[in-house]
Amino acid sequence: MKVAQGSVYPALNRLENRDMILSEWGKSDNGRDAKYYRLTRAGWRALKQQTAIWEEYAAAMALALRGGPDNP
Repeated sequence: MKVAQGSVYPALNRLENRDMILSEWGKSDNGRDAKYYRLTRAGWRALKQQTAIWEEYAAAMALALRGGPDNP
């Protein structure tokens, strides 16, 4: 799956504006300038919260696809 730059960079900018990530410039393995991102504490908290929400949703969908609690 390919994600367009027009989707990725605006999302990274929004996360950075919300103090969820920090960025810094560095050198890539091949010596080119590269921007690196890392999660802040607030970013880790949000990731943990969103992961829990997703896991609850995925469990509900799995239950629905199996036919409900009476159909194991």
